Amino acid sequence: PHLIIKRKESTLKNKNNLFSIFLFVISIIMLVFIAFTQNEIHITSEKMNEIYMGDTYEKLEQLNKTQTVLTLNRYTNLVTAVILLIFSIIIYKKDKINTENLKKATKDNLTGLNNRHYFSYIEKNIDLHKYVIVLCDIDFFKRINDIYTHDAGDEVLKQISKKLEDNLRENNDFIIRWGGEEFLLLLKKDKLQDEKIIDIIERIREDIASTRITLPNKEIVNLTMSFGLNLRPYENKNFEDAINLSDELLYKAKNSGRNRVESSHYDDNTTTVLSISKIRDILESNDVHLNYYPVVSK
Repeated sequence: PHLIIKRKESTLKNKNNLFSIFLFVISIIMLVFIAFTQNEIHITSEKMNEIYMGDTYEKLEQLNKTQTVLTLNRYTNLVTAVILLIFSIIIYKKDKINTENLKKATKDNLTGLNNRHYFSYIEKNIDLHKYVIVLCDIDFFKRINDIYTHDAGDEVLKQISKKLEDNLRENNDFIIRWGGEEFLLLLKKDKLQDEKIIDIIERIREDIASTRITLPNKEIVNLTMSFGLNLRPYENKNFEDAINLSDELLYKAKNSGRNRVESSHYDDNTTTVLSISKIRDILESNDVHLNYYPVVSK
């Protein structure tokens, strides 16, 4: 899925390039044709001189009309060829600008990561059965801005982004700067068991916690992150609900002390975490049964 933007750029670029090349080739063919037409006009002029010396006036007038038509066609073809040539150059330039604008629109300027606009391109092409969704957030990030200024906060975001990116698989996973100090991760399962996926996120959390970040003033700080891991996004109604569940799990991680991973990992000894929208869907579909046992005081 993280290659969809590149594929879209490539498809758009290829189509426009083919059209531009087509116009360019047509214009060249017309210019070559004009060169031959010029030669034909020259030959006609020679014949007219011969006829003028010894032939009839009627034939001379006919050849004169022929020369006029050929000259008009030549200039018409020349103008058309020049227009097509200019048009092909304009299409090429415009396509190049559009490709650059698309890249800029889907990239976060500070970290270089993909942004939410990028997510809107790939959302419909992601099979939630093949991915897990992680929302993670830098703990106490506001203190960095308050104590060390926003320049320090920007440096923290860049280094944390790089660290997260280094921990992901280039051809399987991708990362999006979701907003502020929050990041969205999509990890491909590849037949990994839930426990293994949790171990991967825990490893990322530990790696972040052990990273020493150098601020612009040369001071070194250690930061932590909290993670909300939705292991079964396909159970949610849609992508939005799946992300909302990850957000609720992240909120739970924050309230449970931070620097931890909260996941929708269930077994017989754990309580299932459901999003509000999921509970609403269950109630509306009549898939829940409530039993009432009155308590009678003696």
